[in-house]
Amino acid sequence: MKIPSKALHRFGGQNIAGAMYITMELYHDSGREDKSMVYEVLKVGERNALSPDYLRATLGLTSNRAVQKQIEHERRQGKVILSSTQPPGGYFLPETKQEIRRFIRTLENRGSKTLDALNGARALLDSFDEVDDV
Repeated sequence: MKIPSKALHRFGGQNIAGAMYITMELYHDSGREDKSMVYEVLKVGERNALSPDYLRATLGLTSNRAVQKQIEHERRQGKVILSSTQPPGGYFLPETKQEIRRFIRTLENRGSKTLDALNGARALLDSFDEVDDV
């Protein structure tokens, strides 16, 4: 099922289908100013996902980590950039409600595992604090 065009109109000030862009500046690890936008080159639909390697080369970024940081930055600005680890994997713009739901589930699972690791580290720190108090 496709998302109705009215629902695609705007999200976070952007047209999800990719017709409207706002260029923003980002300072990469190299310290130079770039105006590279992942959102601008992404395709609609998981079947059209672009790999981090492709995005790095296309945007002239220094590493796949720089691609991840750029995507993180754009997401904080309200852009909805989905990702998939299912082969071939990569980043894409949403096309269906199912893609969005699957991405949300992935983030919720990842967040839950991160919180578990955080709670374990806090418990260990607390046990160190108890030993220090003795």
